[in-house]
Amino acid sequence: PAPAPAPRSAPAERPAAPRPAPEPPAAEPAAQATTGRLTISSIPRAKVIVDGRFIRESPLFNHPVSVGPHSVTLIAPEGTTHSFMVDVPADGQVRRVWSFEANAFVGD
Repeated sequence: PAPAPAPRSAPAERPAAPRPAPEPPAAEPAAQATTGRLTISSIPRAKVIVDGRFIRESPLFNHPVSVGPHSVTLIAPEGTTHSFMVDVPADGQVRRVWSFEANAFVGD
């Protein structure tokens, strides 16, 4: 009888190539700022109404508002009013000083 062939050793397994590190997640776009600040003053003091809502008497400092256009109305103690629009930029500030005496914006 023919001798049985010697068992062959299994070929050596190659170590698996290391897996590449997972890609870091794509950087999320910076969140867009959705607020800005509104500073309103008047001569003399007046009620400050922003978008139809009474906020306080002037001066109004660094009041947070959404980015974009806003309606502002000032009402002086004797009832005189002045209305105007402001466009608040992202992370920005709009400053206005209204003089009822000069009937114009003053300052900045």
